[in-house]
Amino acid sequence: MSEKDDKLLRDIQEALLEMMVDIDRVCREHGLKYTLYCGTLLGAIRHNGFIPWDDDADIAMPLKDYEKFREIAEQELADKYVTMDYSNSKEHPWVWIRVYKKGTTYLRRSIADVNMYHGIWVDIYPFLGAMKGKAGYLQNQMLRLARGMQRIPALKLNGYNIEDEKLRKQSKVLGIVPGPLRRIAVKALMGLAMRDPDDYEYVGTVDSAPFEGKYKWEDWQEFTEHEFEGHNFIIPVEYDKLLKRMYWDYMTLPSEDARVSHFDDYGDAIIDPHKSYTEYIDKVLAERIKK
Repeated sequence: MSEKDDKLLRDIQEALLEMMVDIDRVCREHGLKYTLYCGTLLGAIRHNGFIPWDDDADIAMPLKDYEKFREIAEQELADKYVTMDYSNSKEHPWVWIRVYKKGTTYLRRSIADVNMYHGIWVDIYPFLGAMKGKAGYLQNQMLRLARGMQRIPALKLNGYNIEDEKLRKQSKVLGIVPGPLRRIAVKALMGLAMRDPDDYEYVGTVDSAPFEGKYKWEDWQEFTEHEFEGHNFIIPVEYDKLLKRMYWDYMTLPSEDARVSHFDDYGDAIIDPHKSYTEYIDKVLAERIKK
């Protein structure tokens, strides 16, 4: 990573940390349960902060707290952030909540036309109860279909540029369905598939594809605080068991060529932690028209 990229990564992490602190504050003030999750939880344990090459942040919440957070965030965080998911945006490509920091840019040229906030974000996932047997299969299919239908606007703009041939064909078929009907279908499917984890032994998060009950819900019931970049955030007491489930030998660093950030993958992205994407969008859209 060049010195320029290294500075950009540090600036992204500083923006993410500011967001995490504000999210933590709101959750504590309103008694909402949350936990650091996935790579952010790993970073807390292995590095006492961000994984050095990581440029995102993940938080998970029980479904009831997640739904309350959405309502609270749209009111109490609105001065600094934009909260988006399937419930308030017909084009936001992800069904889970993303909290975007105003005054920042994470603009992928391939989806610049999508009506969403193109800024630096924190992902917030709901824990869902995992059904078993035929019901579990149906739950997974509903979530898969909802995720697919929600991202259609972005995929259309990207020319259905998907490596998986089967997924590309399915997306093109879903793209035939009129937008208003897709939106109704997404809300209905999510409503049916999002099960309260308190009613189930195993749980998963909505981003998992396919959805599965990766964890015992009892392992997410006790929490403690842990340092992360000089601040205390909430993590599960059973973090060792959970991180082994996620990454197995999680304290061993990956090889250097595997230490990549999101902006290494998004070669078409403009990233600026200090300026709003609105300062770039017109130029990017003009470039698309020329092509």
